[in-house]
Amino acid sequence: MTKYKIYFAAGLLFALTFAGADLKTAKADYVTMINGEPAEVKYNESTGKLDVYRVGEDEPFAEGVSFKQDESTNNRGVLDMDDLADKASKNNVTIQDTEVKAPTRQEQGGVMDSTEEADDYSCRQVSSCGNNVIGYGSENPKDPNYALYSSTDVQEIWTVYLRNSGQYTGNDAWDQAGKDASKYLQEHPELNKATLTAEEANNLLTDLGANFQVDKNIENVSRLDLLKAIDQAGRAAEEQEPGEEEGEPWTPPETGPFVSVLDCSFTATPAEILYSKSSRLRWNCNRADTCSISDETGVVIRSSIVTMSGEVQVTPLKTTRYFLNCSDNKSWETLVRVFSSGIQ
Repeated sequence: MTKYKIYFAAGLLFALTFAGADLKTAKADYVTMINGEPAEVKYNESTGKLDVYRVGEDEPFAEGVSFKQDESTNNRGVLDMDDLADKASKNNVTIQDTEVKAPTRQEQGGVMDSTEEADDYSCRQVSSCGNNVIGYGSENPKDPNYALYSSTDVQEIWTVYLRNSGQYTGNDAWDQAGKDASKYLQEHPELNKATLTAEEANNLLTDLGANFQVDKNIENVSRLDLLKAIDQAGRAAEEQEPGEEEGEPWTPPETGPFVSVLDCSFTATPAEILYSKSSRLRWNCNRADTCSISDETGVVIRSSIVTMSGEVQVTPLKTTRYFLNCSDNKSWETLVRVFSSGIQ
């Protein structure tokens, strides 16, 4: 009998051990919608239960919430609604929802992903998700998992920069960023980590020549923080008075601010670069119009430009002529000369 008790105890220990492994799989932190706002659900290793936070807050509003697992959510932890309401009430928070979802997508290691609803909500807060951040795979390729609340690293920031500047799109940006970031990290090994502070991220963006910076008060930069920074820079450019950049005075056209004749300046700075270096194409128009920038081969560098002024970075491999193409077949051009060495 004692022998069977030992076998039973060993079997129970084995089962509990693997149950714990299942819980570790299910513990993957995620963002969901609670009371109409995104909330972070985090597994607490010490209690074996879930803590729930408002996004951006350090203290949970519901602590030690029980959860269940099933195959419909890839064994992710689904909050027990009764226990959630009870734990939240202790912090004077009333849960208005009858259901709180967990992601149906399978866990991606080290990524704080979101439910489809939380993704949709977050993407509506910024101008674009898919054009700038890489989406992790999901069962529905038309519904990628943007994991906007996940922390970001050098390669992801580099990818966002390349996409936003129009130099690369899609996975090409990710692949190119991987090559560039690898070289950069050899010179800056302290940045070879999964999470960057605002200061570290902004130093990288400055080195890249990006026209946006994240909020300096952010402790750990997320993908959403990058998109918000891009949005803020875009709004600032639209609100900026023409000619305000670099302190240059702007003289309005003789016909007044609502001119019908479009006139733009289009320049490259610097106009001469060494191979593998970059130049910035800058445009400044007397009124808003729909324009695009392309190179001499017809490749579009930036499309659907509607701001009166702005800039985009290019890294041509040879001397290249660029065109600012606007409505009514109006076009302006500039040349970037590329040299293989310092001898011209």
